[in-house]
Amino acid sequence: MLTVVLIIVILGTAIWVDRDARKLVAAGATKKQLGGNSPLMWGIGTILVWIIVFPWYLSKRAKVQRDLGIIQTPRPVISLAPSASPPGPLPVSGWYVDPTNALQQRFWDGGAWTDQVRVSPPAT
Repeated sequence: MLTVVLIIVILGTAIWVDRDARKLVAAGATKKQLGGNSPLMWGIGTILVWIIVFPWYLSKRAKVQRDLGIIQTPRPVISLAPSASPPGPLPVSGWYVDPTNALQQRFWDGGAWTDQVRVSPPAT
């Protein structure tokens, strides 16, 4: 059963890679941008050496999409780590909802989050 599932996943992935590479070519990607391979070769390579070719295609695909302007370069993720300070004017010191866990509160000392946490009181 596992073998059948694996074969279906590999064939499905290979078909998707072939179609997706064809869409990139239609959008203006060159064979050079696709690592010197045609969409058909990407599909066949995915069938033969799935564990290597599929991740390689995904990395090439992301670069081609950025080069063609199909996707923008990802923006940095804003961290909600305890060391992150709230945006805007700094609030006064006190207990606030913990930015890393909404079920607890973390103490804000007026300039930074502390290590002090407590369970949020029940809503009334």
